[in-house]
Amino acid sequence: MTALSPVAASVTNKSSGSITNGVAGESLTQGECVFLDSDSKWYAASAIGDGDLSGKSIGIVLAPADAADERAIVAANAGDEIDLGVAVTKGTWYVVGGADGILEEYGDLSSGENVSFVGYGNGTNLILQPHPTGFTK
Repeated sequence: MTALSPVAASVTNKSSGSITNGVAGESLTQGECVFLDSDSKWYAASAIGDGDLSGKSIGIVLAPADAADERAIVAANAGDEIDLGVAVTKGTWYVVGGADGILEEYGDLSSGENVSFVGYGNGTNLILQPHPTGFTK
């Protein structure tokens, strides 16, 4: 399988869960997978470049964010149902991918990449279950 390619204009939180307002550490696009770094800013997450994300919050960007205006709106709560505008496979676990901001199936991670679960597909949407494991594949 290939990495998911969310349709930015279609990304929405289908749940009534709370949304995290935060500070963007860089420009972010709807549908990107992000993590909250030690400087309290959200950055595009990568299974390669960001190392072990254990102990950090992981989420999905819901609105475009620019580091200049420092606003980020992120879904990061377990159980939130996110419409990415693309099909997700029912029962498939999605993780932080090897490239910045990318979601991919667990099976697509390469050996040595960090395993950070983001959520699973319900056949239509992504159900968030963020869990950075601290392990590599």
